[in-house]
Amino acid sequence: MEPSFESIPIGGEIDLNRPNLVVISGPRISEHVAQVLAQDPALQFERASDGRWTLVDRTTGTAYRSGQDQEPPRSWDVAYLGRLPRPDRQGSMLVFTGIHPPGSLGVVQLLCTRIGELYNEVKTGHFSVLVGTEYDPDTREPRQVELLTPLHRLEDN
Repeated sequence: MEPSFESIPIGGEIDLNRPNLVVISGPRISEHVAQVLAQDPALQFERASDGRWTLVDRTTGTAYRSGQDQEPPRSWDVAYLGRLPRPDRQGSMLVFTGIHPPGSLGVVQLLCTRIGELYNEVKTGHFSVLVGTEYDPDTREPRQVELLTPLHRLEDN
């Protein structure tokens, strides 16, 4: 595979029906990505009553809020990671996004250091998980990354 990079344009229009696609974006940036994420019955992005984004584990009712959005603020973020069906149902895509950028960096660290462990659990099936990242307040680089939820195996819709 030859990797390439592209930015999601203003307006969020992106072709998600491509092989070997990794998307680092959430529902705020792209409605197309929001529709893919909405397929997940277990984990969802939701806006709290104060308008801040949260990630909710619907299996337990637990809502996770970024440390940046808490009082007092703390250097911690939460991110979504999943392999989900493409809109055309002709393949899968990997999608991840933090509530804020440090959460996405935590997923990158997780994928770089624990991808074999993830593969052993889910193989090539669809899944989702929430990832917590404690990060350095100055550099915003991950210090500690952990799975906040079990790996949810998703049924093919």
